[in-house]
Amino acid sequence: MATISYTYEPPKPALDNAQRAFEDVRIAGGYNPATNTFSPLKLDDKNISFGGDDRPVVDGSSIFDTIAAALEAGIVDNELWPTQLFANAESFQDFVISLRDFEECFKLRDPWWSALCVLSGKGLDDEGFCTAADLAERLTERLDELPEQWA
Repeated sequence: MATISYTYEPPKPALDNAQRAFEDVRIAGGYNPATNTFSPLKLDDKNISFGGDDRPVVDGSSIFDTIAAALEAGIVDNELWPTQLFANAESFQDFVISLRDFEECFKLRDPWWSALCVLSGKGLDDEGFCTAADLAERLTERLDELPEQWA
C-alpha cells in the first residue's frame, strides 16, 4: 500500500513578515517593526488606491498582515484599537469594505484572519466566521460596543 506523504506546516507568525507588510502599506500607515509603533491607517486618502488605477496601490492582504503584526507585537489596546489602527471612521469603513470583498485569496489559518477574529471580540475557541464578509460585519458591530472613537 502506498501512503500519502504529509507534514503539517504551521503558518508563520505575522511578525515574521512585518517589514514586508510595512513596506507595502507605508504610504497609508501601519506597523513599523523597527520602532514597534503603529501609524493609524489612512485608507480614505485619495492619493492611494486598492488597485485599478494609476495611484500608488495599498494591497488588502498587506493591510491585514500589518494589523496582525501589531497584535502579535502586543501594542494594540482592547478598547481603543479602532483609533490606534485607523486614522478616522472613513478609513475604518474603507477597511471593512476591503475585507468584505476579500474572499478568494485567504486561508483560515492565515495569521491576519486569527488577529481580526480577536479584534471582533470572538475568541479563537468560539464559533468562527464563514466568510470575510461575516467578519467585516462583526467588526462593524464591535465598533458600536466600544467607547466612542475619533471624537
